[in-house]
Amino acid sequence: MVSAVREMSETIEDSNAGKILKIKIVILIVSLLMVFFLRAHGFTEWYGKYTEPLEGDECTYMLMAKIWNDGGIPYVDMWDNKPIGTFILYRIGIVIWGYTE
Repeated sequence: MVSAVREMSETIEDSNAGKILKIKIVILIVSLLMVFFLRAHGFTEWYGKYTEPLEGDECTYMLMAKIWNDGGIPYVDMWDNKPIGTFILYRIGIVIWGYTE
């Protein structure tokens, strides 16, 4: 009887951990998509009727992503004190829509 209760308890804990992990993954994906589409206006005319000029920081991110996309190595061939995720988002934009600056 005790072993059956333990098995049920472990099964419930495993299913809860799986559900929590799935929820966290969905939240991460939705967050990344929101950030990407909110910043998409700087990548191309796809987002609107005109392309906004990039500001200073955005130009740096785009240039770093372009150098990386052209075969450069992050933090070796170019440097900025931002986390790699910033450049990954801009590199995805370059791959999808191209480099227009």
